[in-house]
Amino acid sequence: YPLDVKTEERWVTGNADFADFNFNSYTNGGVLPDGFVSSNEVKNEYVFPEIRDTASGDTALGIKGFGGSTREITSLAAIFDNAIEPNKDYSIEFEVKSKNMRWWLYIREDGDTAAKKNRAAIGSDENGVLKYAAASDKSSVSDSITDGEVILNPDEWHKIKINVKPNKSAKETIYDLYIDGEKYTVSTLRELFDKSTEGIAFGYNERGADSELYLDNIKVSGEMTFKLPEVERITFYDVNLNAVRTDDSVTTMINKAEIKFNTRITKNFYDYIRLYLDSVRTDYDYELADNDDKTNSVIIRFDNMLKPLSEYIIEV
Repeated sequence: YPLDVKTEERWVTGNADFADFNFNSYTNGGVLPDGFVSSNEVKNEYVFPEIRDTASGDTALGIKGFGGSTREITSLAAIFDNAIEPNKDYSIEFEVKSKNMRWWLYIREDGDTAAKKNRAAIGSDENGVLKYAAASDKSSVSDSITDGEVILNPDEWHKIKINVKPNKSAKETIYDLYIDGEKYTVSTLRELFDKSTEGIAFGYNERGADSELYLDNIKVSGEMTFKLPEVERITFYDVNLNAVRTDDSVTTMINKAEIKFNTRITKNFYDYIRLYLDSVRTDYDYELADNDDKTNSVIIRFDNMLKPLSEYIIEV
C-alpha cells in the first residue's frame, strides 16, 4: 500500500544544540516545562514560571522550598533526542540564582536515564560555595575549583558555562569552567571519552521553606553527525483512515498523506514540500508528527478530500 522510496543514507557533521531551554513560553506553575522529568513528581507543585522582565516576557524556571525534609535530593532531568558521542567536546551553559538551596548539575552518561541516577559535575551549597566532582560517579561535589573559594552571591543571577573536553589518551575529562566570565580549568575522572552523554539534570535540596532556585537559558551544544533527511515512505489514507493502494488509480476519498522521513526534520519545512493542484502550487494544512523510531512524518490533510478529475503532485 505505501510507496517505499529507496535512497542512500548521507551524513554530514556540524554544530548542533542538544538542548535549548529559555522558558519564555513556560506559563503553568505546578507543571514541569516541556522536556523535563522529575525524580519526585510530588515536588512539581513547587515549580513555577518566574518573570525576569515584564516588558520582554523573559521568563525563568523557579523552584521554592516546601518546608519538608532537607535530606531528599530532587532532580529535574532533560534527556537528549540524540546523545553526544564519546570523546566529543561540547559545552553546557545556564544562568542560576539561588538562596538557601543546595543544587547540582549532573551529566548523564550512557545508561544513566533512570530518574535518580546522578553523576555530579558542579554544585553549590546553601551558602553559594561552588565546587566540582573530580570522581566519575559522585552525586555530590567536594573538590575545590581553585585555591580560594568560588562563591555565588545569593539573590543574584550568575552565568555559568562548562566546556567539557574528554581526552581518551589521558583517560580524563577536562572542564573549562566560566563563572561570570572568570575561567577555571579542572581535571576529572569522568569517562566521557568512552561513554556518550545522554542528557543533563539539575538536582536540588531545600534547606528550608525560604529556599529558592531559579534556572534560565540552559543550552547544551557541540559537534554532531547528522543524517540528511530523505523520504522513506509515502502513505495515503482515506476518510476511514485505511491505507490506500498507490499502484493503481487513486480515489478522491483520500483524506491525508503521510510523508515519513528517515530522521528528525526541521519545523521550517513548508517551502521544501510543495503541493500542486493541476500544475498550480497550492497551500495545504499539515502537522509534524513524532515517530517512535526518532523520525518525523509530515501529515498533509485533505479535509475536503480530492477534487475529481484533477491532478495532484506532491514535490519534496
